[in-house]
Amino acid sequence: MTDEKSMEAAPIDVVVAWVDGHDPAHRAKREKYQSGANELSRNDLGGEDRFNSCNEIVYCIGSILRHAPFVRHIHIITDGQMPPIQEMIARNFPERAADVRIVDHKEIFKGYEEYLPTFNSLSIETMMWRIPGLSEKFVYFNDDFMLASDIEPSDWFDPQGRPICYAKWTPSFFAHLLRRIKPKKNGVKPFGFKDSMVNATDLVGMHRFPMIAHTPYPLSRRAYEVIYEKHPHLMEVNIRHKFRDEEQYNPQVLTYALGNYEMRSSDSCTLFLQPRNSKPGYITRKLRDAARMGDSLKFVCVNTMHRVAPEEQTMLHEWLLQKAGITI
Repeated sequence: MTDEKSMEAAPIDVVVAWVDGHDPAHRAKREKYQSGANELSRNDLGGEDRFNSCNEIVYCIGSILRHAPFVRHIHIITDGQMPPIQEMIARNFPERAADVRIVDHKEIFKGYEEYLPTFNSLSIETMMWRIPGLSEKFVYFNDDFMLASDIEPSDWFDPQGRPICYAKWTPSFFAHLLRRIKPKKNGVKPFGFKDSMVNATDLVGMHRFPMIAHTPYPLSRRAYEVIYEKHPHLMEVNIRHKFRDEEQYNPQVLTYALGNYEMRSSDSCTLFLQPRNSKPGYITRKLRDAARMGDSLKFVCVNTMHRVAPEEQTMLHEWLLQKAGITI
């Protein structure tokens, strides 16, 4: 029988992938390695939306330290860059400074350096389990994720230590149908978040897949290790592309599909904001939704924050600061 107390005591780390796309050196590197696939003109592959930064990382890291103090270490994966978090940590959590570590791409791609540099989040996610010293139980954050209230380890792992997958079952045939009828943009069909999940499901021949929400992803390091020990080619298939590619799969969904996990709905605990192409008043309406959710709101994702209307930017930033419980 599993010792529930020992499972609760097992360390939990957080992994965050971050990039500063405004950095001239990083921009020049992207331009150098683009191919003829027009990656830099397609936001689904390597356009500006994929690399824009509005200091989301400050809210992300601050909210974890505030609302999940049980997290042992936070590993921020970067490409030779330094996120602007030192002042925030020194002001709000000086005792935790040593617990936030910068991890360069070279560390997780050790032995596979021929695939660097990479500008591909799916490739990075495929290799993040190789962070030296990473705990068996860890949680992956995109840098535009944050916590909105206090959480417990039980929000991420069940009493048996299984990851909790915030998702809903989606029939594979329906997802394939939507992909076929998806309209083209500039002559091509965009490669989306759901497409990478469908690709993961196709690898294992499942008739349905867990369509993961825009929440932090509790994961098992061992699940990655087992998959790639048995199927090493699957790792190289996913990391050989410097920019996103239509053949890539979502590695989180692959580990869920082949592993042991608990599924929960994210509907009552997650707020997803996507201000891209939104109408005036979008942020105001979303924050009203958040107020109605009250204390049940745990996870927030602000996708493409740089596209928030100027008249609503101050409102959003003040709300994020309040939810993260930090000062800057």
